[in-house]
Amino acid sequence: MGTDVSAYITRKEIQQVVGLLGVTPEDSNECVYIDSNTINGQHENPVGIHRAARQVAEERDDEDFDPGTSLELFDIDYEFDDYDNAKRVVTAIEEHDPDADRRIAQEIVRALTERFGIEPPGLTDLGLTGGQAAELIRLGAAVCVGYQHENDAMAWALDFFADTEAILDLGADYWMRLPEKFGPQS
Repeated sequence: MGTDVSAYITRKEIQQVVGLLGVTPEDSNECVYIDSNTINGQHENPVGIHRAARQVAEERDDEDFDPGTSLELFDIDYEFDDYDNAKRVVTAIEEHDPDADRRIAQEIVRALTERFGIEPPGLTDLGLTGGQAAELIRLGAAVCVGYQHENDAMAWALDFFADTEAILDLGADYWMRLPEKFGPQS
């Protein structure tokens, strides 16, 4: 029979756990504690949550590094060309990867935005909804492509929009509000 371990995470602890996403191997050993835990139904001490990539880097920096003593952080396998040439392969459960962290952060923002119907930070500050910002970005991208291939890049780009007047009005209105936020436009 296995051990039943449960941790009951609060809103504040969720926020703290998400904050671990930005931890790098060089950072101090940040930890989030989940206070409400049980093991086989009995209340236990807090569970410490650490960033795996940071712990992996710390283990590897140890002069006595042996992945066999940290099975929760490393997978050890063997590759066989033949039985006389077995090669031990050690892989970490997670490596430090800022680009992957950024992608996950974007997914978290996207999921929370959809779940709670909120606008991503910044868009409401600029007076745009997410849909309006997406349309202006789409128009800007189309103009850039059109500029490379067409004589009239704007006309070419506008062919991709059903309501050209609406997108032009939105862009012009937004442009007029930019000086309020970022200073005069030249």
